[in-house]
Amino acid sequence: MPNQDALDKTCSVCGSKESVEIETVTNVMPAPEEMFPVLLCRKHKKALQEKFLDITLDKAGRLCFVPKKKIV
Repeated sequence: MPNQDALDKTCSVCGSKESVEIETVTNVMPAPEEMFPVLLCRKHKKALQEKFLDITLDKAGRLCFVPKKKIV
């Protein structure tokens, strides 16, 4: 029987289900001191590490993912 947790992991940015890991991010504007768990695929994890992806909070408190340039 497959691991149910592995089936539920979906990238918060693109919806991919491949190579998705949970990451804890900080420096989310306008709450830079808070830590937020997000699910990221390999491509978006790399984009975040290379500072090609910003994460912000909207007025409703939802995370918004803003690419700084086209992510390949």
